[in-house]
Amino acid sequence: MSQIIQVYKAEIQEDRIDALVKQQKQVANFLKKRPGFLGNSTFVIEKNSSKRTEDNFLSILQFDSTTSFQSALDALSAYSEHHSDLKSSDIFSGNLLSIKIYKSQGLTPHELLPGTLLSMSSRVAEPGRAQELLDDFELMFRELAPIAGLRGWSFGSQNDLSELIFGFAFWDDEASYRISLPKNSSYELALYRKI
Repeated sequence: MSQIIQVYKAEIQEDRIDALVKQQKQVANFLKKRPGFLGNSTFVIEKNSSKRTEDNFLSILQFDSTTSFQSALDALSAYSEHHSDLKSSDIFSGNLLSIKIYKSQGLTPHELLPGTLLSMSSRVAEPGRAQELLDDFELMFRELAPIAGLRGWSFGSQNDLSELIFGFAFWDDEASYRISLPKNSSYELALYRKI
């Protein structure tokens, strides 16, 4: 059974981040009563991110299966229709990604301590070649494993578009993250800090 993560990315004005973090905690408190919910985590973009992105806020909800994920989101949607504290349009007004985790090792996002960094990459496979790209991601993460400061990694494909592959690595600090970057590479990664 594959884990599913729901990734919410959005451009949030700095003065609204605290309110959105509070709302994300309310969502997690509601979801923790649901079977299969593993945890949540919230990140903000690092100023030194090599990838310029509009999305300065990242929230991750983690589930043990597609079934528990869908059940939890259905329950949340039904609940939010009648409770103004959890309006779906406020919670999920950015870019939503549902990612089926193919492999992971080490800590997961909700197990990370505040201040831990998350680097996020995405690539698109040629039609019918998603497995080859997944194998490339696995090889890349295994090569990064000896770097001190790497706390864990995971990768997988978007639930409704298997050719779109996402990778996540979790770092103690920026120095560890920088060691992982290939020399003379133009490939950009979004870098976020857990709050």
